[in-house]
Amino acid sequence: MGRREEPAWTKGTVGLTVARERGDVGRKFQNRLTVTRSMIERLGLEKELHGHMGCVNCLEWNVDGSILASASDDLHVILWDPYRYKQISNISTGHTGNIFSVKFLSRDSLATCAADSSVRVRSLSTGASLLECGCHCGRVKRLASVPDGTDVFWSAGEDGLVL
Repeated sequence: MGRREEPAWTKGTVGLTVARERGDVGRKFQNRLTVTRSMIERLGLEKELHGHMGCVNCLEWNVDGSILASASDDLHVILWDPYRYKQISNISTGHTGNIFSVKFLSRDSLATCAADSSVRVRSLSTGASLLECGCHCGRVKRLASVPDGTDVFWSAGEDGLVL
């Protein structure tokens, strides 16, 4: 017999939120997860994740909510297991300036942009650099990706360009 999956409510706040977004919870329970002033007042710190040596500038969830990526002024991206509060991987990005945005592209690639005017894409399975683009003339502040799991993305820089 197969292993029975645990109910969403046993996975904490993150698990509940992911289950709600997927539609994996009943309507009555979904309504309980609606944000209200009362709920906000009851929220508290669940856990601190320690690992970066500089200011953390951005966070990004992978598509199924099983991995949290954080990017920092220390030029690293850390991949976290949000249910065990453990580091999965600490990635040296190759950037020479503060990282401002991180995005999961496909299940196996991650894009970053930084103050060094560059956008970089890395393979999560091999760690190999897939793209290094110095296409902006100033700091690159944000990335946006297509949510269908392809490697299509845009970058926005202080030079006024969206590429």
